[in-house]
Amino acid sequence: MIMMNQLILPDKKLSFLKPLQDVTANKGDTVPLEIELSGKPKEVKWYKNGKEIKPGDKEQPKKISDTKYQLNIPDVDADGQFKVVVIGENEDEPIDSSCALTVKLPTDKAEPKLTFLKPLKDIEVTEGEPAVFEIETNAKPRSVKWYKNGQEIKPTDARMKIENIDDTKYRLTIPKTTKDDAGTFKVVLENSAGPVESSASLTVKSGKKNPPTISKGLEDQIVAKGDAIIFEVKIDGDVDEVRWLKDGRPVEKANASAKIEKVDGNTYRLTIPKADLGDIGDYEVQASNPDGKVTSAAKAEVDEKPEIVKGLIPANIDEGDDQVFRVEVSAPCRQVKWYKNGQEIKPSAHMQSKQVNPKKFELTINKSQLDDGATYRVVLGNKAGECESTAELKVEKPNILKLVKGLSDVNVDEGQPFTFSCKISGIPKSVKWFKNGKEISPEDERYKLSSNPETGEYSLSVDSSIPTDSAAFKVIFANDKGGDVQSGAVAYVKKGKPKEAEAKAPSFISPLKDVDIEEGDTLTLKCQISGEPQPTLKWYCNGEELKPSNRVVMRLALDGTATLRVMDSKKSDAGEYKVVATNPSGNLDSSCKVGVLSSDEMPSAPKFVIPLRASDAPLGAKAEFNIKVRGVPKPTIRFQLDGKNIPIDNDRITLEDMLDGNWCLTIKEVKEEDFGTLRCVAENENGKDECEAIFDQTGGRKPKARDEEGYPPRFNVPLWDRRVPLGDPMSIECHVDAKPLAEITWTFNNDELKPAQGIQIEYTPEGACRVKISEFLEKHVGAYKCFAKNEYGTADTIANLNIEVKEEKEEERKIEYAPKFNPQLEDQILNEGGTISLSCRVDAIPIASIVPYKDGLPVKNSDRLKWTYNPTSGQITLTVQDVQDGDGGAYRIVASNHLGSTNTACLVTVKTKKVEVKKEGEEPFFTKGLVDKYVDRGETLELTCAVTGDPQPEIRWYRNGTLLRASPRVIIENNPDGTCKLIVKDTTMSDEGLYRCEAENAHGRAKTQCTGFVQMAIKREKTPIIEGEAPKFVVPLEDTSVRMKGLIEMECKVSGIPMPTIKWSKDGGVLIEDARYEWDNNPEKGTYSLKIRNANLYDEGTIRAVATNESGSATSKGMIRIDDGVFGGKVEASTAPRISLRLADVRVNEGQPLKLMCKVEGTPMPSLDWYKDGEKVLPSDRCQLEISPEGTATLYIPKATMDDDGLYRVIATNSAGSAVDKCTATVRRGPRGVGTDDGRGVSPAAALDRFDSNRAPRCIVPLDNVRVPEKQSFKLKCKFTGDPKPTIKWFKDGERIYSYTRCQLSETSDGTCELVVESATRSDAGMYRVVAENDYGSARTTCEVSVQLKDRTKPAFDDSQTLEGNAPGFSIPLTVKRAKPGESVVLECLPYGKPFPQIKWLKDGIDLVPNDKIKIEALDDHTQRLTIDDVDILSAGYFRCVATNEFGTASTKAELTITEKKKDI
Repeated sequence: MIMMNQLILPDKKLSFLKPLQDVTANKGDTVPLEIELSGKPKEVKWYKNGKEIKPGDKEQPKKISDTKYQLNIPDVDADGQFKVVVIGENEDEPIDSSCALTVKLPTDKAEPKLTFLKPLKDIEVTEGEPAVFEIETNAKPRSVKWYKNGQEIKPTDARMKIENIDDTKYRLTIPKTTKDDAGTFKVVLENSAGPVESSASLTVKSGKKNPPTISKGLEDQIVAKGDAIIFEVKIDGDVDEVRWLKDGRPVEKANASAKIEKVDGNTYRLTIPKADLGDIGDYEVQASNPDGKVTSAAKAEVDEKPEIVKGLIPANIDEGDDQVFRVEVSAPCRQVKWYKNGQEIKPSAHMQSKQVNPKKFELTINKSQLDDGATYRVVLGNKAGECESTAELKVEKPNILKLVKGLSDVNVDEGQPFTFSCKISGIPKSVKWFKNGKEISPEDERYKLSSNPETGEYSLSVDSSIPTDSAAFKVIFANDKGGDVQSGAVAYVKKGKPKEAEAKAPSFISPLKDVDIEEGDTLTLKCQISGEPQPTLKWYCNGEELKPSNRVVMRLALDGTATLRVMDSKKSDAGEYKVVATNPSGNLDSSCKVGVLSSDEMPSAPKFVIPLRASDAPLGAKAEFNIKVRGVPKPTIRFQLDGKNIPIDNDRITLEDMLDGNWCLTIKEVKEEDFGTLRCVAENENGKDECEAIFDQTGGRKPKARDEEGYPPRFNVPLWDRRVPLGDPMSIECHVDAKPLAEITWTFNNDELKPAQGIQIEYTPEGACRVKISEFLEKHVGAYKCFAKNEYGTADTIANLNIEVKEEKEEERKIEYAPKFNPQLEDQILNEGGTISLSCRVDAIPIASIVPYKDGLPVKNSDRLKWTYNPTSGQITLTVQDVQDGDGGAYRIVASNHLGSTNTACLVTVKTKKVEVKKEGEEPFFTKGLVDKYVDRGETLELTCAVTGDPQPEIRWYRNGTLLRASPRVIIENNPDGTCKLIVKDTTMSDEGLYRCEAENAHGRAKTQCTGFVQMAIKREKTPIIEGEAPKFVVPLEDTSVRMKGLIEMECKVSGIPMPTIKWSKDGGVLIEDARYEWDNNPEKGTYSLKIRNANLYDEGTIRAVATNESGSATSKGMIRIDDGVFGGKVEASTAPRISLRLADVRVNEGQPLKLMCKVEGTPMPSLDWYKDGEKVLPSDRCQLEISPEGTATLYIPKATMDDDGLYRVIATNSAGSAVDKCTATVRRGPRGVGTDDGRGVSPAAALDRFDSNRAPRCIVPLDNVRVPEKQSFKLKCKFTGDPKPTIKWFKDGERIYSYTRCQLSETSDGTCELVVESATRSDAGMYRVVAENDYGSARTTCEVSVQLKDRTKPAFDDSQTLEGNAPGFSIPLTVKRAKPGESVVLECLPYGKPFPQIKWLKDGIDLVPNDKIKIEALDDHTQRLTIDDVDILSAGYFRCVATNEFGTASTKAELTITEKKKDI
C-alpha cells in the first residue's frame, strides 16, 4: 500500500489578519485605525457613518505596506461608525470590517470598568448537537461583539443566534453544529472605561458521515506539449480529505506547478498549466472520510509535434516485386494516413500499412502492378500537430534476360580469323567476355567486341589467330535483378610448323622451394618451366620416380606451370624431391627438401593442456604439481611462488621432465614458506603461456572454495589426431572438468555432429565425452571438435581423423600395421582400500611404445602403483594397492609406432566409506524444519528451525533465492542450542515468498524451507473507547453423517471485536472450491454456512473453521461421515484418531533401506493412507506398508532410490475424525555403481556405458512466482531435459493436478511444460510443483501463485489496487571481473520487470553512492552500468545489483578481483 501525506486544499481568498477594533478616546485625541490583510489588495476604501472618505476630508487614509493600511482621525469630537472595504487582485467580491469610535466628553460620568462574572468556557459537542456560549458581566457594556477565529459574527448569520438575556447577560447559540463550526470563539465588551474580552474553543466530534461516491470520474487526457492538462472529478457525500497522485506519488512532488482546487461543492480539479513529457503517467484522485474511500484514475499523455526523421524514398521496381515505404518521425504519432495520388489508401491484401513502433511506420505493396506507379504520401499527426512525406514509385515491366542462341566451338588454323557470336532477349546492364576465366578488357586490340542491344546480338572476333588463342571463352550478361545469363565455347587453334631457329632448351623460370608441412596435410610443389618445344617432366622422391595414383597428382599447364600434389602426407613422404624437364634441345632439373612434421613438431607458442590445480598439504609432507604443455620448439619451464622464481636445488625441490610435454615439480618436505600462489611459466621463441593455482596448508583456507563458487570448463584429457583403417570401428574420447556441469557440443568440419545411423555420442557425469563410429569411411574424414560451455566460460579440443593407408612393399614382403588393443581396458568400481587391477593387450608391428596416463597425466611407478609391459606378448598391466579416493578417475594407455597410434581408456570409481573419513565432527542436520506461515500485512513474520552440527554451522537465510541480511526490520537470531530464528517486522507484500535456511560447516551443508504468506489485511480505524475481544464460537461446527448423494450442512456463528475473519480447511489442507459448494456468509453478524450437495466419499473428513482478529483466534471443527449403506445401525461411541508418536525426517544414501514409523491411537482403530508428494503410496514389492494391533504404522523401502526423495504424509481416519502428520525423506546420491547385488551380473563397463548413454532429468527453465487478480487467467511454464524423455507430473499444495475445464496441461517435444488456468479463483492460489521423472532420476521446480481477491464486503476499506505486472529478473546477469590496480572496471546487467524495477547497487552488502570514482548509469535499453575508475586493492569484493518493484525483488552478483601487477624478474 502506498502511504501518502494528507493534502489540505488551501483557501487562497483575501482575508483580514487584523480587522478593525472598537475604540474609545477622549475628545481632542488623534485616533489611528489599522488593518492587516493576508495578501496585497487591488483597492481599499474607507467609510465614515456610511459615506466614503474623500481626499480633503479630515480623516486621512495611509498605506503602511502592501498588506497594512491605516486611517488617522485627528481631533476627535464625536462618536462615529467606521468601515473599510477591500477588493482582492483576482476577486470580484469585496470583504469589509467595521468598528465604533466612542468619544468621552469631559462632563461624562465615569463608567465602572467591565469584568466577567461568568466568562466563556470550552465546549465539546458531537456533530449535529447544539452549542451554547454564555457570559455575565458586572455592568452594562456599550457594545457587545462576537468573533469566530478572528472574524466578527454578524447578527444576520442564519446559523448562529446572538441573544441579550438582560443588561449583563449575553448568549451565542449554534442550533445544529457541523465540523466547520469548530474553532475559537471570542466576545468583546466595551464601555468608556475600555474593552474586555473572553475566549473559548468549540470542538465538534465526528458524527455519522455519508461515504463519498464518485458521480463523474476522471477521464484520460491527451494534450500537446505546452498545453494545460485538466482533470476534474465530481464526488458526492462527505469528503474529509482529497489526495491527487501521479504514478503513486503525490502530485505536488511530481510537479511543483500543479494546481489543486475545489471548483464547487462536489467538483475537484487538478490543473498542470504547461504540460511536458515528464507529466505523462497514471493519475489518481482519492477521496475519503472515516466511513469510506473512493478512487478514480486516468492516464495523461503529452504529445510533441512530430517531424520527419527519415522520409519516404522514391523507388523504381519491376512489376511483380514487393515495395516497402518506410517513414520515421521524431515523436509518437496517433493518426497515420497513407495516400496514393491524393486518394486515401484503404487496407487490403495488396496494400498493408503497419506500425513498427510509435515512431516508425511502413506501407507494404505486395506483388506490385503497373498501375501501382504513383505519388505516395503519408500524413502523421498527434495532438501537437502533423507532418508528411512524399515519394514517387515507378513500376516497370521486368527486364528478363533469355539466351536465344549460344556460343559455338570453333576450329581454325594458326593465322586464320574466328568469331564467337550469340543472341539474347532483353537488355543487359553489363556484358563481360572471359578467356580461361580472366576477363577480356574492351581495350584489348586483339579481341574485337561488338554489341547490338536492339537485335540482342553480341560477338567477339579475332582477325589472326595464334596458338595462345586456344582457350575456353565465355560471355556473361547481367541485369539489376540477378539471374545472369551466360554461354561458353572453346577455340581450337592448330599450330603451324615450328621453325628450327625457335627451338629452346628447358629453363626454370621459378624453381622448386624447400617446404615443411604438417602430417596429414596435402603436399603441393610448384615450379614454372619454359622451352621449345614444351618439355616433358618426370618427378622423383629420394631418387625414386613418382607415378600418378590416388594420392599423387601431377599437372603441367600451358604456361609451363608444373604442379605435384601428394594427398594425406605421411612421415615417409619426407625427403628430397626433384623434377626433370626434357625436350630435344636438352634437359634440366630442379630439386627441394620436404619435411613432414607431426602437429607436435610444427612451430607453435606454448599452451598449457593441463594447468596447475589448487591443492593443499600438511607441513612436512610431500607435494607434487603436474602440468602438461605443448609448443614447438620445446618450451622452457620455470615455477614461481608469489611472483618469485622457485630455486630448483634437485634435493628438496626437483623439476622432472616426464616427456611428451609433461613436467612434475616435487617438494619433498613442505615448509611454511612453500604455501601461496604457485605459477608456472612456459616460454619458447614463438611465445609464452602461464597458469597458476593456490597451494595451501591442509586445514587452512578451503581448497575447494573454487569448486563451491564454480569454474569454467577445462579438458583434463584432450583429443588428438589419429589415423583409422578404412572400415574399422572408431572411438575418440576426451574428459572435461567444469562446475556446474558443462553443456557439450560436438562438431564435424564446423557443422554440429548429432547421433545418427552408425554414430553414437555419449556423456558421463564424470566428464567423459565420447564419439563412436561403427564403420569409419571416407565421409568420416575431417576435424572433430568437442566444445564445452557453462556460465563461467568455454573450452574446446580438436582432433583430425584420416584414413590409414596400408602399404605393402612387395619386394620386402613385410607386413606392418599400427597398434591395436584387444582386449581393451574395462571400467572398474571398487571400495576404498581395495586393489585396482587393469590389464589389456596390444598388437603392433613393429613393436609399439607404451605410455600410461591418469586424468591426462603420465603415470609413474611408485610404492602403491606399478605398471608393466611385455613387448613380446603385448600384455600390459597396471596395479594400484590400498586404493584411496584420489585414485579414482580416467585411466588411459597410449600405444604408438611409426604407422600410427591408438589408445584404450576406462573409468575407475572408488566408493568412499564416510564412516572411515571422520573429520572429528558431523555435517549439519535440521532436527526441526521450517513450516509455512501466514501473516497479515504489517504484522511480524517469525520463522523458527533447529539444527545440529559440529563445529557449529554457519547459518544463512534466503528469500526467493536472495540472501537476507540483518537490518532494523529483519532480525536474525542463532542460539547456542541450535535454534535459528528469522523475524521480519512490519511485513509488506514484497516479503511474501519462499524462505530457505541453510546451515554449513566444514563437513557439509543442509537446508530447510517454507513459504511465508503475507495477506492483504482490511484495516479498520480503531475506536479508542471500545476494547477488542478475542473470537469466540457462539455456535460451533457439529459432526454430521449423511448418505451418499445427500446434502451436507455445516453452520457456525462467531463473535468478537472487531468481528473476526474465517478461514476454512479440510483434513489439515486448504478447502478447495467446488461447484457443489454453496456459501451463505454474513460476516457482519458472524454467521457462516456451507452446504455441499451430492455428497460423495471424498467429502468425508474433518472440516475446521479458524476465526481470527486483532485480539486472538478460535477454532471449531466438525467431522463429516458418509454412510455408503454397507453397514446399518447406530455408530458406536468412538474417539478421533491421534498420532501419539509423530513421523521424523530421515536421510539415507541411495541403495540403503528407508523406514518411516509413527504410532496412531483412536477408537475404532483408524485406517491409514500414505502419500508421497501428493500421490497415494500403494504396497508393492519394493514398498511395504504395515500397521500393528497396537497402532504402530511403518512404511519400509528396502533399497531407496533418488525417486523416493520427497514429502511423505500419513492420514489416519476413523468414524470419529481424522489426523494427519508429515515428514521429509532425503535420499543422497551414492557412488554410481551398477550391476547386480554381488557386482557380477553385468560387466561394469557394459553397465556404465548403458548408464552414460542416458541422463536423469534436469530443469533448465524453472517456474516463476505469479501474482494474478481474481477472475483473470495465468500461465506457469518450465522446461526439462532428460534421456529418455521424462514423464511430467503437476502438483498443487501436495495434490496431483490433472487437466479439466479451467485447467489445461500441455507438453512440447523440446521439454517445455505449461499449465494454463482460466478465470482464477481463490482456490487456485497455493504452491505449485512440477516433477520430471525417468528411469535414471527425477528433477523438480516449484513456484507460488497468489490470487488477489476482490473485496466482497466493504470495498471502501481496500487500499490495494489490482495491478498487472511481473516480478523483476535479469536477462543478462553480472559476470566476474579481474583487474589490475589503476585500471577501470565496468559491470553491466540487464534487468526486466513490469513495472520496470527500481535499481540499487551494493558492495559487500553496503549501498553504493556515486562519487568521483564510482559512476552509476541506466542506459536507454534499460542496461544498468556500474563504472569504477582507478581501482585499488580496496575495490575488490562482491558487487550486487538489486531490482525491486511491487511484485518482488531479484538480484545478481559478481566478484571483482584485483590482481597485482606482474613484476619483471
